[in-house]
Amino acid sequence: MKRYHQQGFLLGCANTVKDENGNLEEGMGNSGILFNHAYGIQQVKEVDGLSLIRIRNPWGQGEWTGNLLMKTKLGMIIKV
Repeated sequence: MKRYHQQGFLLGCANTVKDENGNLEEGMGNSGILFNHAYGIQQVKEVDGLSLIRIRNPWGQGEWTGNLLMKTKLGMIIKV
């Protein structure tokens, strides 16, 4: 992923959540990631052996609330 990002490719990721019948669920996980929603990958970094990505909700709403959440000098958000 880091190589593709460095080469200028547009990258994205998504989260798919289905119920026991295979139907898409609506909602948000405990970490703030919306179910069945795509995000743009803005940055790919490796810090102290830990691979990190910065994603953006194209709707511009919500914020990651899981682990690894704090501003750093690199512009990444990390919570310990």
